[in-house]
Amino acid sequence: IPFPLLMPEQEIYEHWLSCDIIAHKELTTSMKSAIKRALKDNSIDEIKESMANYSVMFKDKSYELCDYAWGLDTFLSRKNGYKLFLDDGEKWLNYLRDRDKRGSPAKTALDRMM
Repeated sequence: IPFPLLMPEQEIYEHWLSCDIIAHKELTTSMKSAIKRALKDNSIDEIKESMANYSVMFKDKSYELCDYAWGLDTFLSRKNGYKLFLDDGEKWLNYLRDRDKRGSPAKTALDRMM
């Protein structure tokens, strides 16, 4: 018997929890609204990609420019928030350049995530 497909909001919420940034206790109405707005501009996979990138940056203790833990609704609703962490996003690209210069150990962790 195939597993039922998750609703997009639930899928994105569960991915956020798997990134281990902030463990929200439940998917709130505010989060659902933020997810629906984000899905107007980007696919589920793109949003999940930005979450994974943000998680890598946030967990890289040698990178001081991303030491803020946003909640899911803030991450998705903040002006250009999640878009800055897409594979072609400004913050993500800056992080990759900086990481390569530093030879950060996060490179190994990132490569394992891919």
